[in-house]
Amino acid sequence: AAGADATVVLPEYRYDGDTYKGVSLVQVAALHGHVEVVGPLVRAGAHLDHQTTDWHYKGSTALHLTVRHHDHPEMLRQLAALGLNVDTTNERGYTALHWAARWGRAGCVEALLQLDSPPNLDKRNNAGNTPLMVAKKKHAGECMRILISAGADASFNLNEFVK
Repeated sequence: AAGADATVVLPEYRYDGDTYKGVSLVQVAALHGHVEVVGPLVRAGAHLDHQTTDWHYKGSTALHLTVRHHDHPEMLRQLAALGLNVDTTNERGYTALHWAARWGRAGCVEALLQLDSPPNLDKRNNAGNTPLMVAKKKHAGECMRILISAGADASFNLNEFVK
């Protein structure tokens, strides 16, 4: 509920300070799909743009964690409306769009592309792959269709993929 105490909504996390094991409270709320908690946390001063420091997802934002674990378009829209940059990359150069494509989160891909300031369709990660290439590698056909319909560059060939 709006204004709810985060320790009541997310009691399994011991929060003291800005992060828990390198993950912010906003990220924990996003990770678990608590749309109703994210806005009040940010308005109360929680850091929206925090990037993870201790996980194997280093450099990930709340957007990355949302698409990694859920197909939750409403959460993505909320985070973007609060001002989180949709083109922020993690340590591997993945944007939230790369991860949505990787995990076959078609609803998230669509939601990201419908934002007032959508992500860069053809941004390459550290391995040189665009979100469309990532979707192709992971056989995420619906994500591929959405990306191509949105204008993603589909002129690559399979030999272009970099590990």
